[in-house]
Amino acid sequence: MGKMENTKYGTQWGELTINVILRKLQAAKRSKYSRALHCKCAVMDATLGKKEVRLFLCKRKKAEKWSVLVTTGLKLNFMKHTAFYAMRWGIEAFYEDTKRNLGLSDCSCRNITSQTAYAVLVTIRYNIMAYVSGSTIMRQSVDCSEICTQA
Repeated sequence: MGKMENTKYGTQWGELTINVILRKLQAAKRSKYSRALHCKCAVMDATLGKKEVRLFLCKRKKAEKWSVLVTTGLKLNFMKHTAFYAMRWGIEAFYEDTKRNLGLSDCSCRNITSQTAYAVLVTIRYNIMAYVSGSTIMRQSVDCSEICTQA
């Protein structure tokens, strides 16, 4: 996901921020409603620095703010990118939860075997916590003791 801030993208209208691009796309009536995704979306090819990117702007409800997905994959359409992003989001949520709540990033082992064992134990704890809580995203911090020993 991109930020709706001050990043400027090269467009056919010049160097513009996402908010200005969005207003121009809406004025040109280039935003459409997707029945499959239940959201309003707009697509724009642009450049970020020297790299060609595609901007997917979408919002689900009228009161909701627009979100932007920036990608370098120029051949795939909005539906394919959304499907890939949805698959990737589960992985991102896993890493965020294990780093923040289960101490995945706290391992200070020097031995690769110990690091692998630590990662496996954190993953097992994550699966147990997800099973107990009934969801894949943990809501509270968990007190985790040191698992690996210094090698």
